[in-house]
Amino acid sequence: MPVAALADKLMRMLIQAPEARLLPALRQQLGVSECEMEALIHTLERAGCGLLQEGETLSLAVKWHPLSIESVGARLLELGWRLDYRMVTGSTNDDGLDLALNAAPTVHVAECQLAGRGQHGRSWGAVPGAALTFSLSLPVSAERVRAPLWIGLRAGQALREALPAEARARVAIKWPNDLVVGRRKLAGILAQSRSRGDRARLVLGVGINVRAAPKVAGRDTVSLADLGACPIRETLLVALVGALGEALREPLEPQRIRAAWSREVDALHGRPVRTESGLAGLGQGLAPDGSYRLYTGTGECAVSAGDRIVQW
Repeated sequence: MPVAALADKLMRMLIQAPEARLLPALRQQLGVSECEMEALIHTLERAGCGLLQEGETLSLAVKWHPLSIESVGARLLELGWRLDYRMVTGSTNDDGLDLALNAAPTVHVAECQLAGRGQHGRSWGAVPGAALTFSLSLPVSAERVRAPLWIGLRAGQALREALPAEARARVAIKWPNDLVVGRRKLAGILAQSRSRGDRARLVLGVGINVRAAPKVAGRDTVSLADLGACPIRETLLVALVGALGEALREPLEPQRIRAAWSREVDALHGRPVRTESGLAGLGQGLAPDGSYRLYTGTGECAVSAGDRIVQW
């Protein structure tokens, strides 16, 4: 059984019976050796799952509050989405990409990702049970996925627009699609796809800190709760899927996306920006092709999707 599937099964056991469980019994139920169990526990701890091992017992270090999937599943179905919910998975984006190209639109949700990732291959961390980590996966035309930058830009706008009103006014978009408060990261988006012929599978991964933000070395983070918004996770998930689903299905209109990219929501506008490739200048907003404009003092240059902003 894959590591992610074993981890999911173990976490379900611990959540269903929160008292300390005997490790030998758990190993037997999972069909793993002592060394394999130790490796599994270490993997879950690195992912932030918070396990407490005392002698020959194992329990949760803190109580988990999983999503109420019955109500969520029914509400998502009304919006045209199936629900795939797991306590633990490798990556919800990988789950979405694994589906057949013509499979029904599906929302993959996990409380914990062992290999969650963001832009440019960077890892994505979240506090299990206190965040929303999910991916929308749907069949589209191959032509649709030829504009990944515009897909991500529109998704970032839709995600911000769907936030609770008490938080939205303080949230800006850091090009191309991170949601930030000042320099603190609230949410991130990763769009991926695979195609064959004229058919494709589009997957949009989202991670947003709801009740708590993870501690990440070298990166400031923030949660909706820090902003005074305490939405019910189930309600927020349905609202975000509704908004993002609509954005993914509507025609891509670059002019409309640029028009909505105002100074008020642009986290980089007027700030000194430096990229990994060495570009530097003051943020000026979106270019006609979706890249990001910088004023260098003598002219303008543009940050492409392949470059990475390292200072702002």
